[in-house]
Amino acid sequence: MDTFGPKKRTKSQIGKASKAKGAAGERELAHFLSFHKFPAIRGVQYQGGKDSPDIKCDRLSMFQIECKRTEKLSIYKAVVQCEEDCGPGQLPLVCHRQNGRPWISILRTEDFLNIMDELIELRETVDAQSN
Repeated sequence: MDTFGPKKRTKSQIGKASKAKGAAGERELAHFLSFHKFPAIRGVQYQGGKDSPDIKCDRLSMFQIECKRTEKLSIYKAVVQCEEDCGPGQLPLVCHRQNGRPWISILRTEDFLNIMDELIELRETVDAQSN
């Protein structure tokens, strides 16, 4: 700090800090998923897209997981980014967390309803077989 106050950070410094926070968020989400019986690792981040997802989790392979660890989230922008990165047959899933808050998952409502329909049908089938 000099006599005129703290030095302003350069765009490069801000970009590096943002990238480091994103990487830390991805590691944090991978640990959270693994703790909850969904073994996950941080993807290889070198270009973005289908070949380098934020999170790799075999039990959740039907989803392209986009990790957002930020105080302010542009939800639709995050969902569109995730949609663009989806592989064949994958659904976009944005996982977001602010400081001091729990992780939340953002899923398109139509996808949520389709998943719930399949789950309900499976439960009804199991219930019918057990009676």
